[in-house]
Amino acid sequence: MINEATKGQTVNVSAQEKIEQVLPEPESNRVRISLDRSLYPLDAVYGASYVFIDRCFVYLDAPGPDRIEVLLQGRDDLEKSGLEVLAGEFANELLSHAWRHEIAEANRPILEAVTAQAMAGALGTPALEDLDDLDEMDFSEETFEDPLGIAMSWEEKYGKLADGEEKTDDAEDEAAGSSSDDGGDGDQEETKAED
Repeated sequence: MINEATKGQTVNVSAQEKIEQVLPEPESNRVRISLDRSLYPLDAVYGASYVFIDRCFVYLDAPGPDRIEVLLQGRDDLEKSGLEVLAGEFANELLSHAWRHEIAEANRPILEAVTAQAMAGALGTPALEDLDDLDEMDFSEETFEDPLGIAMSWEEKYGKLADGEEKTDDAEDEAAGSSSDDGGDGDQEETKAED
């Protein structure tokens, strides 16, 4: 710690002071965890705290500029060992969120570049040079083979007409031909009507 005697001098902070301090308080059914802010980003503390809000009450505090204090209060009564387990699980979750934060920060330029390219492609109109491939395509009126009738409209394929249109003799012949092709459903309907 820095006091008046060490002010202005270089002070080595021991590794012990950087390690979080876990203070179980079984009489209050809570555990206090003190964290070094340089080890754990605030986003990681928020993320780990969010994971625990269904299991316990989570309180955050900043007692100093370099410390973060997390207070976990059990929803159910916990003994000292239960509070220590809760603190250990929180520390593991905190470490996981801190690592995810590091990965996200390291990959931020890549994510921003990919997003910018995607947005530019979605928003921009193609240049005339990009449309040169259209000259090579054949848009002639020549028919092509369509053995499954995929390119036909439903009305052409089954002989049904839109409202307000009259059926011609050709359309009726096509409709009769198509109904006999599908297994003779028309004959079955007549038989059902006679029964």
